[in-house]
Amino acid sequence: FDAVAEELERVLIIKEGESLKEGSISRAANANAGSSQSSVHSDKKGGFSKMRKGAGFFRGRNPAHILKQEEDIRNRISQASDSFKRHAQESSSLRSEYWEIYMPRIVRTLKECSDEIDLGVQYHLERYAFLLENSLLNEGVTVTPLAKEDGPGLRALVEGIDNQKDFKTFMQNYSISQPKTTGPAKHGPDYESQAKSFSPSQSYARIPTASHSQNQTPKAATASLPSFSSRKTFGVDLTEQMVRDDVEIPLIVDKCSNIIEAQGLDSQGIYRLSGTTSKVQSLKAKIDQDVGGIDLFQEEEAMDINVVASVVKQWFRELPEPLLTYQLYAQFVEAAKVENDRLRHIKLHETVNQLPDCNYSTLKYLMGHLDKVKDLHEINSMHTSNLAIVFGPTLLNPPPEEQAKGTALADMQYQCKAIETILENYAAIFVEEEQQ
Repeated sequence: FDAVAEELERVLIIKEGESLKEGSISRAANANAGSSQSSVHSDKKGGFSKMRKGAGFFRGRNPAHILKQEEDIRNRISQASDSFKRHAQESSSLRSEYWEIYMPRIVRTLKECSDEIDLGVQYHLERYAFLLENSLLNEGVTVTPLAKEDGPGLRALVEGIDNQKDFKTFMQNYSISQPKTTGPAKHGPDYESQAKSFSPSQSYARIPTASHSQNQTPKAATASLPSFSSRKTFGVDLTEQMVRDDVEIPLIVDKCSNIIEAQGLDSQGIYRLSGTTSKVQSLKAKIDQDVGGIDLFQEEEAMDINVVASVVKQWFRELPEPLLTYQLYAQFVEAAKVENDRLRHIKLHETVNQLPDCNYSTLKYLMGHLDKVKDLHEINSMHTSNLAIVFGPTLLNPPPEEQAKGTALADMQYQCKAIETILENYAAIFVEEEQQ
């Protein structure tokens, strides 16, 4: 555009110069017809000396050519101006499209990533706080149990040590087992008066070793210690406890699901909110003592439905192997990475069918229960995605050797995505398959 404008300026200067040239010649002829050729030549030189440098290209052209050249240049200027306006309009359109469409999309994507990171950090902070609280509580309960039926704690056992009685018992048994010997009697201070100067309850600086009589049986020695039921359910292999109890669904999952469905489906944040740790530990201990005989509807701790939900989550966490197994972990994660919803559903369905029978039946029952929970999401605020965030890392964990590499944190979004897809397609994966 600048080059064309400059060319037009040169044409206009030449055009103006031609007009000046004609006027100068006419005036010179009328004033002095006999003026010398040198004077005319001097006037020409004075009139056009300023235009020779810029008008060399147009030298020797008549006015018609100059007018045509001027018209062509003006047309080119008009075209350049139209092109500039068109490109300016396109630039404005692109700028508006960027600010109205692409910028909100980018900001929304960043917000989703930020929310996902926040959820991950929140989950691990809650898990850390939960594990730390459990660890501290277990240490305190070991020293001083909350309930009498749990038996004496470590403090009571240490305070119950009687060095004087143990020594007397040992000496009596020793004297019976050894033949009598004659010898002078030894007179000295009585041991009882020396023993009274020390009481175990005054100091916990040492842990005493067992000192029992020789005729005391191990059963009698451990009679005061807490007894553990052979039907323990927490931390026991899933198949082992289901075969032991002769059930198709783990008793704890069945009983906890029943009370939640009866009293807690409309509870705000069910499974997302944790119950009071002391109540959770108390209910856990009762279930571990007699999972078959306990009636959760009669237990005080179960009045808080979040306590029951926390017990269920803790039971799944403490399984020696996650519900979806270490062996199939990689397949579940790879299936969850598939972008296409239909293809991801198919691959996860195929992987679910590879689960052992006990794991499959438990997963089916749990997904059916969670399906009832999400159906009331307008009341309890627990959508499919929220339930997946809670149960994803609980049901699906990498093998221990992979956990050391930080795989669990890196795959957390795919763990949640796998559970979310299975829950969304619960009917297609479990119900419709049975009908076929």
